[in-house]
Amino acid sequence: MKETNLKSDNNGLSSNPGIVYNHGIILKNYINVNTEYGKGGVKKLAKLLGITRQGVYTLYNQPIIKKKYRKLIINIFNLRPDFFPPALSYKESYRLLLLEYTKLENKHKKLENELKLHCWNPPKEE
Repeated sequence: MKETNLKSDNNGLSSNPGIVYNHGIILKNYINVNTEYGKGGVKKLAKLLGITRQGVYTLYNQPIIKKKYRKLIINIFNLRPDFFPPALSYKESYRLLLLEYTKLENKHKKLENELKLHCWNPPKEE
């Protein structure tokens, strides 16, 4: 089994803070780096997975790949069973997003108060 080398800026981390890992990005990076299906091999990959070319692109864009496709991908490429990190539920994603929003809101209020305290208002010229 090959060592997985991810060559993306975010290495599978989602830009959406509510979803910790993006399965589609992880899959795409693995395919591009570790297989002969990298560039131009979408048709071959689609044939192996039993889906269309468009289906492969759809998988690349999914934050959470369906369990049946994850199992199929793991079997085809002989990957570790834990290759795809556990996906968070939407409820947990919402909770994390709300927590991040609350932290940012508190930080905003704190900065606003500091600005009011430290802001020097020069006397008005008449």
